[in-house]
Amino acid sequence: MGRQRAPRTAAEPRRLRTAADMAKELPAPFRPLSDSPVLIDDEQRQLAACEAAIETLRVAFWAAGKALQIVRDARLYRTRYESFEDYCLDRWDMQRRYADRLIQAWPIAEALSPIGLKAVNEAQVRELVPLAGRYGNEAAVTVYRTVAETESVPLTAAVLRGAVAAVGEAFSPAAAVEQVRNYLDSLGIEPEVEGDRVVDYTAKAADTIPRRWLTSLARQDRAAAVAYLDELERQVARARRELAETDTTDTTDGSGTEPGAGSGAVPGARSDAGRGVVSA
Repeated sequence: MGRQRAPRTAAEPRRLRTAADMAKELPAPFRPLSDSPVLIDDEQRQLAACEAAIETLRVAFWAAGKALQIVRDARLYRTRYESFEDYCLDRWDMQRRYADRLIQAWPIAEALSPIGLKAVNEAQVRELVPLAGRYGNEAAVTVYRTVAETESVPLTAAVLRGAVAAVGEAFSPAAAVEQVRNYLDSLGIEPEVEGDRVVDYTAKAADTIPRRWLTSLARQDRAAAVAYLDELERQVARARRELAETDTTDTTDGSGTEPGAGSGAVPGARSDAGRGVVSA
Protein backbone atom coordinates (compact mmCIF):
# COMPACT_ATOMS: atom_id res chain seq x y z
CA MET A 1 0.00 0.00 0.00
CA GLY A 2 1.35 3.41 -0.97
CA ARG A 3 2.12 6.00 1.62
CA GLN A 4 -0.92 8.02 2.57
CA ARG A 5 -0.73 11.78 2.56
CA ALA A 6 -0.94 13.34 5.99
CA PRO A 7 -4.18 15.21 6.58
CA ARG A 8 -4.03 18.95 6.02
CA THR A 9 -4.08 21.00 9.19
CA ALA A 10 -6.22 24.07 9.66
CA ALA A 11 -3.11 26.24 9.38
CA GLU A 12 -2.19 24.72 6.00
CA PRO A 13 -4.52 26.15 3.35
CA ARG A 14 -5.03 24.27 0.12
CA ARG A 15 -2.85 25.80 -2.59
CA LEU A 16 -4.89 26.72 -5.63
CA ARG A 17 -3.56 26.50 -9.16
CA THR A 18 -2.65 30.00 -10.29
CA ALA A 19 -2.26 31.55 -13.73
CA ALA A 20 1.51 31.40 -13.21
CA ASP A 21 1.21 27.65 -12.58
CA MET A 22 -0.72 27.28 -15.83
CA ALA A 23 1.95 29.20 -17.74
CA LYS A 24 4.75 27.05 -16.32
CA GLU A 25 2.89 23.86 -17.21
CA LEU A 26 2.54 24.83 -20.86
CA PRO A 27 5.20 23.33 -23.13
CA ALA A 28 7.74 25.36 -25.02
CA PRO A 29 6.32 26.49 -28.40
CA PHE A 30 6.69 23.72 -30.96
CA ARG A 31 6.23 23.08 -34.66
CA PRO A 32 3.22 21.07 -35.91
CA LEU A 33 3.63 17.40 -35.06
CA SER A 34 2.04 16.37 -38.35
CA ASP A 35 0.63 17.85 -41.56
CA SER A 36 -2.77 16.24 -41.04
CA PRO A 37 -5.70 18.64 -40.42
CA VAL A 38 -6.82 16.24 -37.69
CA LEU A 39 -5.00 16.83 -34.40
CA ILE A 40 -3.41 13.83 -32.74
CA ASP A 41 -4.16 13.16 -29.05
CA ASP A 42 -1.11 15.04 -27.79
CA GLU A 43 -1.97 18.08 -29.91
CA GLN A 44 -5.56 18.04 -28.65
CA ARG A 45 -4.31 18.02 -25.05
CA GLN A 46 -1.95 20.92 -25.76
CA LEU A 47 -4.73 22.90 -27.46
CA ALA A 48 -7.02 22.36 -24.47
CA ALA A 49 -4.29 23.54 -22.08
CA CYS A 50 -3.54 26.62 -24.20
CA GLU A 51 -7.20 27.59 -24.53
CA ALA A 52 -7.70 27.18 -20.78
CA ALA A 53 -4.81 29.59 -20.21
CA ILE A 54 -6.21 32.09 -22.72
CA GLU A 55 -9.63 31.82 -21.10
CA THR A 56 -8.18 33.02 -17.79
CA LEU A 57 -7.26 36.32 -19.46
CA ARG A 58 -10.78 36.83 -20.83
CA VAL A 59 -12.48 36.45 -17.44
CA ALA A 60 -9.64 37.61 -15.19
CA PHE A 61 -11.48 40.78 -14.17
CA TRP A 62 -14.45 38.69 -13.02
CA ALA A 63 -12.32 36.36 -10.88
CA ALA A 64 -10.18 39.20 -9.53
CA GLY A 65 -13.19 41.33 -8.58
CA LYS A 66 -14.90 38.52 -6.75
CA ALA A 67 -11.70 37.57 -4.93
CA LEU A 68 -11.04 41.18 -3.94
CA GLN A 69 -14.51 41.52 -2.44
CA ILE A 70 -14.02 38.37 -0.38
CA VAL A 71 -10.69 39.64 0.91
CA ARG A 72 -12.21 43.05 1.68
CA ASP A 73 -15.46 41.93 3.29
CA ALA A 74 -13.87 39.17 5.41
CA ARG A 75 -10.86 41.36 6.20
CA LEU A 76 -8.54 38.55 5.16
CA TYR A 77 -5.77 41.11 4.82
CA ARG A 78 -5.71 41.89 8.57
CA THR A 79 -2.70 39.75 9.51
CA ARG A 80 -0.26 42.00 7.63
CA TYR A 81 -2.18 45.15 6.72
CA GLU A 82 -4.13 47.79 8.55
CA SER A 83 -6.53 48.44 5.69
CA PHE A 84 -7.81 46.95 2.44
CA GLU A 85 -6.32 49.93 0.60
CA ASP A 86 -2.85 49.14 2.01
CA TYR A 87 -3.31 45.50 1.01
CA CYS A 88 -4.20 46.37 -2.59
CA LEU A 89 -1.35 48.82 -2.99
CA ASP A 90 1.40 46.77 -1.34
CA ARG A 91 0.36 43.26 -2.36
CA TRP A 92 -0.88 43.95 -5.89
CA ASP A 93 0.36 47.46 -6.75
CA MET A 94 -3.32 48.31 -7.32
CA GLN A 95 -5.07 51.55 -6.49
CA ARG A 96 -8.16 51.21 -4.28
CA ARG A 97 -10.29 52.91 -6.93
CA TYR A 98 -9.47 50.23 -9.50
CA ALA A 99 -10.10 47.48 -6.96
CA ASP A 100 -13.54 48.98 -6.29
CA ARG A 101 -14.30 49.01 -10.02
CA LEU A 102 -13.46 45.32 -10.29
CA ILE A 103 -15.65 44.58 -7.28
CA GLN A 104 -18.55 46.42 -8.91
CA ALA A 105 -18.07 44.62 -12.21
CA TRP A 106 -17.85 40.97 -11.20
CA PRO A 107 -21.55 40.41 -10.25
CA ILE A 108 -22.57 41.70 -13.68
CA ALA A 109 -20.10 39.39 -15.42
CA GLU A 110 -21.47 36.49 -13.40
CA ALA A 111 -25.03 37.42 -14.35
CA LEU A 112 -24.01 37.54 -18.02
CA SER A 113 -22.33 34.14 -17.92
CA PRO A 114 -25.49 32.09 -18.71
CA ILE A 115 -25.88 33.90 -22.05
CA GLY A 116 -22.18 33.58 -22.86
CA LEU A 117 -19.12 35.72 -22.25
CA LYS A 118 -17.58 35.22 -25.65
CA ALA A 119 -17.17 38.92 -26.38
CA VAL A 120 -17.60 40.63 -23.04
CA ASN A 121 -14.70 42.42 -21.45
CA GLU A 122 -14.07 44.70 -18.49
CA ALA A 123 -14.63 47.91 -20.47
CA GLN A 124 -18.04 46.71 -21.65
CA VAL A 125 -19.13 45.59 -18.20
CA ARG A 126 -18.01 48.91 -16.72
CA GLU A 127 -20.57 50.69 -18.91
CA LEU A 128 -23.32 48.51 -17.40
CA VAL A 129 -22.40 49.23 -13.78
CA PRO A 130 -24.51 52.42 -13.38
CA LEU A 131 -27.59 50.64 -14.77
CA ALA A 132 -27.06 47.64 -12.52
CA GLY A 133 -26.61 49.97 -9.56
CA ARG A 134 -30.01 51.58 -10.20
CA TYR A 135 -32.11 48.62 -11.33
CA GLY A 136 -30.16 45.44 -10.60
CA ASN A 137 -28.05 43.03 -12.60
CA GLU A 138 -30.98 41.70 -14.63
CA ALA A 139 -31.42 45.17 -16.13
CA ALA A 140 -27.81 45.10 -17.24
CA VAL A 141 -28.34 41.64 -18.74
CA THR A 142 -31.41 42.88 -20.65
CA VAL A 143 -29.50 45.76 -22.24
CA TYR A 144 -26.42 43.66 -23.03
CA ARG A 145 -28.51 40.89 -24.58
CA THR A 146 -30.47 43.35 -26.73
CA VAL A 147 -27.29 44.84 -28.16
CA ALA A 148 -25.57 41.46 -28.55
CA GLU A 149 -28.50 39.96 -30.44
CA THR A 150 -28.82 42.87 -32.89
CA GLU A 151 -27.11 42.02 -36.16
CA SER A 152 -24.66 44.47 -37.71
CA VAL A 153 -24.23 46.39 -34.45
CA PRO A 154 -20.71 46.31 -33.01
CA LEU A 155 -20.76 45.09 -29.41
CA THR A 156 -18.46 47.75 -28.00
CA ALA A 157 -18.24 49.72 -24.79
CA ALA A 158 -19.26 52.87 -26.68
CA VAL A 159 -22.43 51.27 -28.04
CA LEU A 160 -23.31 49.86 -24.62
CA ARG A 161 -22.81 53.32 -23.09
CA GLY A 162 -25.33 54.75 -25.53
CA ALA A 163 -27.74 51.87 -24.90
CA VAL A 164 -27.59 52.44 -21.15
CA ALA A 165 -28.23 56.17 -21.65
CA ALA A 166 -31.27 55.33 -23.78
CA VAL A 167 -33.00 53.52 -20.91
CA GLY A 168 -35.66 55.67 -19.27
CA GLU A 169 -35.97 56.67 -15.63
CA ALA A 170 -38.41 53.89 -14.73
CA PHE A 171 -37.02 50.52 -15.83
CA SER A 172 -39.11 47.69 -17.25
CA PRO A 173 -37.65 44.93 -19.43
CA ALA A 174 -40.08 45.39 -22.32
CA ALA A 175 -39.70 49.17 -22.36
CA ALA A 176 -35.91 48.92 -22.06
CA VAL A 177 -35.69 46.57 -25.04
CA GLU A 178 -37.73 49.00 -27.15
CA GLN A 179 -35.68 52.00 -25.98
CA VAL A 180 -32.39 50.27 -26.75
CA ARG A 181 -33.62 49.13 -30.17
CA ASN A 182 -34.70 52.69 -30.98
CA TYR A 183 -31.22 53.86 -30.02
CA LEU A 184 -29.61 51.21 -32.23
CA ASP A 185 -31.89 52.27 -35.09
CA SER A 186 -30.65 55.82 -34.68
CA LEU A 187 -27.11 54.63 -35.36
CA GLY A 188 -28.13 53.80 -38.89
CA ILE A 189 -26.56 50.34 -38.82
CA GLU A 190 -29.54 48.07 -38.16
CA PRO A 191 -31.07 46.49 -41.27
CA GLU A 192 -34.34 48.13 -42.35
CA VAL A 193 -37.51 46.31 -43.36
CA GLU A 194 -38.14 47.78 -46.81
CA GLY A 195 -41.27 45.99 -47.95
CA ASP A 196 -42.66 47.43 -51.18
CA ARG A 197 -41.60 51.01 -50.61
CA VAL A 198 -39.29 52.82 -53.02
CA VAL A 199 -35.74 52.80 -51.67
CA ASP A 200 -33.81 56.06 -51.54
CA TYR A 201 -30.37 54.69 -52.35
CA THR A 202 -28.59 57.95 -51.54
CA ALA A 203 -30.06 58.01 -48.04
CA LYS A 204 -29.48 54.28 -47.66
CA ALA A 205 -25.80 54.67 -48.53
CA ALA A 206 -25.44 57.56 -46.08
CA ASP A 207 -27.07 55.51 -43.33
CA THR A 208 -24.46 52.77 -43.64
CA ILE A 209 -21.98 55.01 -41.80
CA PRO A 210 -22.80 54.92 -38.05
CA ARG A 211 -21.85 58.56 -37.56
CA ARG A 212 -22.73 58.97 -33.91
CA TRP A 213 -20.95 55.77 -32.96
CA LEU A 214 -17.98 56.62 -35.18
CA THR A 215 -17.64 60.12 -33.73
CA SER A 216 -17.77 58.68 -30.21
CA LEU A 217 -15.14 56.08 -31.16
CA ALA A 218 -12.91 58.78 -32.64
CA ARG A 219 -12.94 60.72 -29.37
CA GLN A 220 -11.70 57.62 -27.56
CA ASP A 221 -9.43 56.12 -30.19
CA ARG A 222 -8.90 58.08 -33.40
CA ALA A 223 -6.70 55.38 -34.93
CA ALA A 224 -9.47 52.81 -34.47
CA ALA A 225 -11.99 55.12 -36.16
CA VAL A 226 -9.66 55.67 -39.12
CA ALA A 227 -9.06 51.91 -39.34
CA TYR A 228 -12.83 51.38 -39.44
CA LEU A 229 -13.18 53.82 -42.35
CA ASP A 230 -10.24 52.23 -44.15
CA GLU A 231 -11.93 48.84 -43.82
CA LEU A 232 -15.16 50.30 -45.22
CA GLU A 233 -13.23 51.53 -48.25
CA ARG A 234 -11.70 48.08 -48.74
CA GLN A 235 -15.15 46.51 -48.60
CA VAL A 236 -16.51 49.04 -51.11
CA ALA A 237 -13.59 48.32 -53.45
CA ARG A 238 -14.24 44.60 -53.12
CA ALA A 239 -17.95 45.09 -53.90
CA ARG A 240 -17.04 47.13 -56.98
CA ARG A 241 -14.73 44.36 -58.22
CA GLU A 242 -17.45 41.77 -57.72
CA LEU A 243 -19.95 43.97 -59.54
CA ALA A 244 -17.50 44.42 -62.41
CA GLU A 245 -17.01 40.64 -62.57
CA THR A 246 -20.74 40.09 -62.98
CA ASP A 247 -20.73 42.64 -65.82
CA THR A 248 -18.03 40.71 -67.68
CA THR A 249 -19.68 37.34 -66.99
CA ASP A 250 -22.98 38.35 -68.64
CA THR A 251 -22.31 39.65 -72.13
CA THR A 252 -25.88 40.89 -72.69
CA ASP A 253 -28.96 41.60 -70.60
CA GLY A 254 -31.34 39.90 -73.00
CA SER A 255 -32.17 43.01 -75.04
CA GLY A 256 -28.90 43.22 -76.95
CA THR A 257 -27.48 45.87 -74.68
CA GLU A 258 -24.31 45.25 -72.78
CA PRO A 259 -24.96 45.14 -69.02
CA GLY A 260 -22.45 47.90 -68.27
CA ALA A 261 -24.04 50.42 -70.62
CA GLY A 262 -26.25 52.91 -68.83
CA SER A 263 -24.91 51.94 -65.44
CA GLY A 264 -21.18 52.21 -66.06
CA ALA A 265 -20.93 55.02 -63.54
CA VAL A 266 -21.59 52.62 -60.71
CA PRO A 267 -18.39 50.53 -60.87
CA GLY A 268 -16.21 53.57 -61.54
CA ALA A 269 -17.81 56.09 -59.18
CA ARG A 270 -15.73 57.23 -56.24
CA SER A 271 -17.29 57.39 -52.78
CA ASP A 272 -15.63 59.39 -50.02
CA ALA A 273 -18.56 59.03 -47.63
CA GLY A 274 -17.41 59.01 -44.08
CA ARG A 275 -14.04 60.59 -44.73
CA GLY A 276 -15.07 63.78 -43.00
CA VAL A 277 -16.78 62.11 -40.06
CA VAL A 278 -13.77 61.68 -37.83
CA SER A 279 -12.39 65.12 -38.38
CA ALA A 280 -15.78 66.78 -37.97
